[in-house]
Amino acid sequence: MTDSTWTFRYFHYAPSLAAAVIFILLFSVPTGMHGYQMLRQRAWLMIPFFLGGCLTAGERYSLVRRTWLTKIFVGGDVLSFLVQSSGGGIMAGRTQKLLDLGQNIVIGGLIVQILSFGFFLIAAVIFHIRINRHPTNQSREVPWRRHIKTLYAASILILARSIFRVVEYLQGFSGYLLSHEVFLYIFDAILMLAVMILLNVVHPSEITKLLV
Repeated sequence: MTDSTWTFRYFHYAPSLAAAVIFILLFSVPTGMHGYQMLRQRAWLMIPFFLGGCLTAGERYSLVRRTWLTKIFVGGDVLSFLVQSSGGGIMAGRTQKLLDLGQNIVIGGLIVQILSFGFFLIAAVIFHIRINRHPTNQSREVPWRRHIKTLYAASILILARSIFRVVEYLQGFSGYLLSHEVFLYIFDAILMLAVMILLNVVHPSEITKLLV
């Protein structure tokens, strides 16, 4: 393939309209619920805010100061998003060279996301261990254990999805994962749907509203 004959393709498989419609409907339910819960409970920041709420009950046990928690981890997500977006834009160029460059930039953005989220998870685990060893009076009154277990479950699902995306791009556009739509639903859509439903059932506002 030469740069002069290469053409950009949005999909490297035959997309299934039925699967797309099914997942649109599936995602619409928890998305609507999250919108309702966010407005009703004023839960604007979700996971970072939840962990910040936990740390109010024992901030000295945290790896990161509560006031910096959201700034660091949301900042990492924003940086990852911007890097991946720029890579995606470059990939829309009309040469193989730009496609390869954009693909490498997207991989870099995904790695930033994994590192940022991994650090976030480490901070949560360290806090969990420390508050278990030396509980505070306020931590005894707040049902934080149920929520931090939910946080772990959601984090594992998100990390699994991010690792899948890295492997997907490392294989390239002719790779097995990117050329078969089923893996997009198994390792991306289903995992994110599970995260949304999980946080519908165990919503962070349950704990944060007790600490206001």
